[in-house]
Amino acid sequence: MLLSLALAILTWKSPTTRTAAVNGLLTLGFVLASFVVFGTGLPLAHWDRLLRSDWRNYARSFPTILQLFVYLEVTPSIGSLLQLQPSRMKRAIFVGSVLLLILETAWSALGLALVPFHGGLREDPVTVLLRQGGPVASAVLGLGCFAVVTTILGTNLALRSFCRGAKLLPPSWAYSLGVLLPALAPKGAFFAAIDFAGAYPVTLLWGCALPLMALRGQNKTKRKTLLLLALFLASLATVVIYAVQDLGLLLLSRSARWA
Repeated sequence: MLLSLALAILTWKSPTTRTAAVNGLLTLGFVLASFVVFGTGLPLAHWDRLLRSDWRNYARSFPTILQLFVYLEVTPSIGSLLQLQPSRMKRAIFVGSVLLLILETAWSALGLALVPFHGGLREDPVTVLLRQGGPVASAVLGLGCFAVVTTILGTNLALRSFCRGAKLLPPSWAYSLGVLLPALAPKGAFFAAIDFAGAYPVTLLWGCALPLMALRGQNKTKRKTLLLLALFLASLATVVIYAVQDLGLLLLSRSARWA
């Protein structure tokens, strides 16, 4: 709660460039913690553990995977920092996305190679690594702290850009509600919110709305038009599938994502 409040005040009171500079330093800490994680974890990894697989829960995890695309919410902040220069914005988003993809893939592989396997992996690998103690646990804890703080700052920047155009409430009130309400949410609400957001808002915003906006633009080739249409239809079909599943759960007196 105190951390959320401090980061919220920093983001609201400071210029975008200053908040970005702070976030840059924290990102550097994240990178250094990543090196420590790999430096201490690689000698202990058992790579044959990567051969184990169980894809039965993949479909249920898909909304959470889609949640990774919310990093695109920092696009307005990138535009402000790079003075709305399209070529620089595209390069920054592309390079940042590739680096994150490499890091996420490497971390996932290392995490699985470090976690023992006893009749099935029933716990979060991060929880298992933290419980084991030692240098790997300390490095993972530091990595997680930097990841959380940088994510909050990036989200706060996007929220500030949105709230400054708020009509129903004063910008400061809209921003305060957007920051504090998640911090006051009960335990377990975070993961439920991620599941809901990945299944509906994220898919609708990034998978449906953006392709439609791009289709209304100019200078579209036939190939680009077909790709945008395919993305829109696939995203729309995903939302419909989740809605049908949730309606089925609701009819069976079970809890749907939005109920």
